[in-house]
Amino acid sequence: MFGVEVPSTVSTKPSQSRTRTELKNPLPLKTISKRMIQTKAYPKANLRIGYSAYLFEKRLREWQNESPFPCPAKIEGICEDIKYWFSYQEKSTMTKRLLTKSIDCSHNLTHLRVRTSRKGICGVSSLAWHKCAKSNETRLTLPFVEDLIDKQSVANARTHFSQEVEDWMKKNEYIKASDLTRLIRNWYEASDNPGIPAAQRI
Repeated sequence: MFGVEVPSTVSTKPSQSRTRTELKNPLPLKTISKRMIQTKAYPKANLRIGYSAYLFEKRLREWQNESPFPCPAKIEGICEDIKYWFSYQEKSTMTKRLLTKSIDCSHNLTHLRVRTSRKGICGVSSLAWHKCAKSNETRLTLPFVEDLIDKQSVANARTHFSQEVEDWMKKNEYIKASDLTRLIRNWYEASDNPGIPAAQRI
């Protein structure tokens, strides 16, 4: 054309140096999520929460089906129906009868006395009780704390968690120990003293 010759070395094919762009399909969300939760950096607490939420509905239905009480239930002396049960007694695997259990608050109180005299509990060391006993300012004495005279004595345990011991701890800035002393004393009194009627409690 126009008398111009095309060199024989010129190729009419596309250049091989051009970059080829390929569209990549994104991975499925299931695959991405699986890889994420399998990494060491993923919080294990989140896995426990997710697994618990997954099992909850199934376990709740199983628990409700095994309940010996109807739901909702009508109880004499109570105007409103009981819509939900939050607990029920266990059954014997042999007799299939309900098992009546009770909390031995006195035994737990004496055990707490021993524990708080030796190792401490709930992040509170036994130091406050030992210091209080050494002070000779309360009825709590060293034989009660260091020698643990009469471990099963409820009277000694009540002295261990008494109001005067709590007050001494507050005055000497053993705040956590004084709070624990008050908590245990109030718990025991609530367990040991007469309670409110069942109809009123529900």
